[in-house]
Amino acid sequence: MTRPAYRLIDHTADMAYVVEGVSFADLLQTATAALADIVLDVEHATLGESRELEVGGADREDVLVAWLNEVVVAFEDEGFLAWEARVQHADETSARGVLRGRTLDFDEEQPDRLIKAVTYHDLSVVEGLGGRPWSAQIVLDL
Repeated sequence: MTRPAYRLIDHTADMAYVVEGVSFADLLQTATAALADIVLDVEHATLGESRELEVGGADREDVLVAWLNEVVVAFEDEGFLAWEARVQHADETSARGVLRGRTLDFDEEQPDRLIKAVTYHDLSVVEGLGGRPWSAQIVLDL
């Protein structure tokens, strides 16, 4: 697995990052990988487990927040960290796919950061038009 392309940005909140993708589905995939990289910085991630994920929302911003918050909950509840997402469907009001990663053994490795939630503060999802990539700014509550 290659490291995700994302950029941390200065923000008044706990932490924010920007991702880009060729489609909304690709944006969800990149945002998932970046979130995992923020939680635990490893050179090579093991992807031995998977979880199905389906979310809905009123718009793309809702869908993005719901998707990433489910990733956060899987880590909080089960220790499952998803380094990869395979999004099978993504539109204005829903997304469905499979998360791939592994359950961490906290006796062996500790996360670099714990994320409480993905927030709506300064959230943006910009559709790629005219050959430009899709982009999202995501703010995390640590």
